[in-house]
Amino acid sequence: MVVKNNNPLDLFHLLPEQRILVCRSCKAGLAPRHLVTHIRAHHRGLYFEFKTQQSAVEWVQDHLLPSLPCALLDPVVERIPVPPADAKAFPFLKVHVGYGCTHCPAVSKREDEIRKHYNACHASVRRGRGGAVANSRGMMRKRLDREHYGDQPPYLPTFYQRFFTAGVKGSICFQVKAPERQTQGAISPGQGALSRSDEGQFVMDQIFDTLARLETAQSHDELIPDAALTKTQVSPWLERTCWLHYLKGVPLDRAAGLARLPTQHEEPIFYEISLAVDRLVETAHLSLCEEKVNFFGQRRITSFLPHMEVYSRPLVYKLQEATYKQYKQCWKRALAFICRTSDPCQQIQFQHGLNSCQTALLDNVLALAAEKATKTSSASESLDHMCLDLCLSLLEQPIRGNIFESPLVGFLAVMGIDENKNTLYEAPKYTPKLSAFIKIAQLLVLQKPVILAEEGVVQDPLDPLDEMRERFMTLDNATPFTWALHLRSFGKRIRDCTTSLGYMRWSEDGQTIKYRDIELQIPIFKRFVLQQVQSAQQSLETLFILGTDESRAEIVPRITLHQIRDDPTNVTLSALVSIFSTPKNSDRIHLVFYTLISRFHNSAIIYPAHCRPSTNVHDSFQPCEISLMTPSSHLEPEYHTHTEHEVL
Repeated sequence: MVVKNNNPLDLFHLLPEQRILVCRSCKAGLAPRHLVTHIRAHHRGLYFEFKTQQSAVEWVQDHLLPSLPCALLDPVVERIPVPPADAKAFPFLKVHVGYGCTHCPAVSKREDEIRKHYNACHASVRRGRGGAVANSRGMMRKRLDREHYGDQPPYLPTFYQRFFTAGVKGSICFQVKAPERQTQGAISPGQGALSRSDEGQFVMDQIFDTLARLETAQSHDELIPDAALTKTQVSPWLERTCWLHYLKGVPLDRAAGLARLPTQHEEPIFYEISLAVDRLVETAHLSLCEEKVNFFGQRRITSFLPHMEVYSRPLVYKLQEATYKQYKQCWKRALAFICRTSDPCQQIQFQHGLNSCQTALLDNVLALAAEKATKTSSASESLDHMCLDLCLSLLEQPIRGNIFESPLVGFLAVMGIDENKNTLYEAPKYTPKLSAFIKIAQLLVLQKPVILAEEGVVQDPLDPLDEMRERFMTLDNATPFTWALHLRSFGKRIRDCTTSLGYMRWSEDGQTIKYRDIELQIPIFKRFVLQQVQSAQQSLETLFILGTDESRAEIVPRITLHQIRDDPTNVTLSALVSIFSTPKNSDRIHLVFYTLISRFHNSAIIYPAHCRPSTNVHDSFQPCEISLMTPSSHLEPEYHTHTEHEVL
């Protein structure tokens, strides 16, 4: 349910004739005494006024009830009206498919219950339990039913609704007409008895609906990670991250949904918090550009070794705008994940939790963001400072027992879910996300001393920077920041040690090979090799200046390429000259050389004055320089260092 503005009727719909308030998203009527309970249980994140019990009561009394044109029906003291059988379906009330009695307005979801109703209320002779009816099947069962029910069937498939789903006595189901977009094969009350084709179609629809629900449940179970399923496989990455234990029993798609970026239309409060992260990172980047943190401070923030006197290079902060935009999404998702999981009405409950300080900071951030979203306050600086304090409190939280007690460590596990493939990221693809998380964390830490120096709390920003660095940013600390550093270091070692064979997978038929994200089929690869061979043969024909009536097999001498040797110890000559000057190759390529020279001499495109072969080819086989009218077409453009001269 999405609330576009502060109008209470955007969340509820009033049925004026029945004086019943219907929840648009839950599709159920609400009794007056259940309004506050329903809001707190199901719609706590829509308005900041729903956060506490007292604020929800005040909102209902001061905003919701005065905006209604009439008093709501109280089912405790008033009778719930029952609409006629030919009534249209009420808007925003859930429409169910069931069976309606043809002798009275009774309706039921189950077929056996409506049979019992007819047998108890309308049958002239009540059927006993067991006997021939219970043991009959097929045509015998239909004949016994016809003898008992008569020509008119006792019930028909129908649509029905209910004003109040639970917690209200006297709320009964009532039949309604088929909605505008009714299910194929469903029969409304005015159509009479079901024909054989309609009855079969209705049964098929019920079967397909059941199969769809079973498939959905099966796919839902497949998305839930289970550590027991991977005991036969050794994955050092998953053993180190412990993600399977943290996400056990939780569907991956639903867990990843808790860490998605908020939108202004659906979650305006969380969206304002994400804008505060944008402003914080931009302000920190501007502070570094203006050198509010000097060179030595920028060097200290990049060193993660404790008590280190010689620091590493300064922080690299001059990144592209697109890179910063991608990096900021990591912390936007982190704060959105923490806000969503801190809601006690959240169905998915993880192991982490907020301490008292973090809870107070989060409440203040939500309050300021709500004021900003409702435009009751235009001050952004207080929201930014409070958001910065919350981020630093999350980073410096000490980890004493279970590592997933930290909300940031839990978010790092959820960030490892690949939503496109419904699986977990491998180490090479996950380490860039950790680098983004660490980079933005460093900028946030640098911004805090700058704010303290501007407010006059400290004189030198390096003093609080050193204190924060020693407290939670070095490798000997047990904090979420240190956990991110260890994971990134371990992931880089896996990435560097993984060979190409570790990424290659063959299909069962042996015709497809996959290398990381590249998929190659063997028939296509064979055609590629054939095309390269044909291209080389065409280049060879061009080099030997073959005519249309000449054959390559007759002109070009045969040579075995794998027998050609190079001298790697001779580094003074180029590769081409080294091949020609190697004594072992002279016997093999003499014939090729003489054939090529003879073809050049007999061709009209050669200037003989520029052919300068050596005086004794047998004694000293050196390359000659030949002048051509145009560069050879079979050579790449970057190899044409001269426009007219080619070295052979």
